[in-house]
Order: sequence, then structure tokens, then C-alpha cells
Amino acid sequence: MTAGLRDFSGFYTRSCEIFIVCARLKSFSAATEVLQTSQSSISQTIKRLENSLQFNLFERESRPLRTTQEGEALYKKLTLDAEQNRRMIELFRTRNYLKPVLDIGLIESAASFCGAELTQALKGSVGSVEAEC
Repeated sequence: MTAGLRDFSGFYTRSCEIFIVCARLKSFSAATEVLQTSQSSISQTIKRLENSLQFNLFERESRPLRTTQEGEALYKKLTLDAEQNRRMIELFRTRNYLKPVLDIGLIESAASFCGAELTQALKGSVGSVEAEC
């Protein structure tokens, strides 16, 4: 793995969450209340993220806080991705919610005879299959 790729291995992390909140609220200090952390911690996290990305996310001279062009593009992409991920997770939850969980109790001889085939056959039609002897 190259050094550049390693920088992005944990991209969807607390750092991005902090960036999104700061960009949305246009304030590090307001973000401290939402994120329940110190302003120093937020500043350090944003600085580390900027160093990792090799570009500034915020224009520090302006008040209220404003994103740079790159920061704004990243903010839009991350919030879009977050919404798409939320929808996808909700879809998966809905699909799994509709599928029942099936618990099967088998005596040891039946489990050794047909347990594996039975659980494999039922896997697609239920949310999960658990068999106990």
C-alpha cells in the first residue's frame, strides 16, 4: 500500500464527522456542544485531516467560519454519501426485518445428519438461522 492510500484508509471516521458538523454549523465552538468535545480537540482533528488531505478545508480568516472550495466540495460529497449510506442501511434493515429469525433445536444425531443442509436451505428465506443441539 502506498503512503497516499494509507492516508485515506480510515477516511469515514470521527475526523469526517467533526468536519461535517463544523462546516454545517460554520463554527468550531458551536460544534463543541454538538460533538461534546473540546474546541482544542476539534481544531487538532481538523488540522490532522487537512494535513492528511494536503489542502485546507476552512478559510480561517473569515467569521463565520467558511469552507474553502475544496472543503465545500468535500462537505457536499460526504453529506451526500452519508445520506445514501443511511438509506442503504435502512433498506437492509427493512429487508432483514421482514425476514424472521429462525431458531432450531435439534438432537445431536439429527444435527449431524441434516443440520448443515437444513440451515443452508433456509438461509435465503429467513434473516438468520441458528441451530442448537
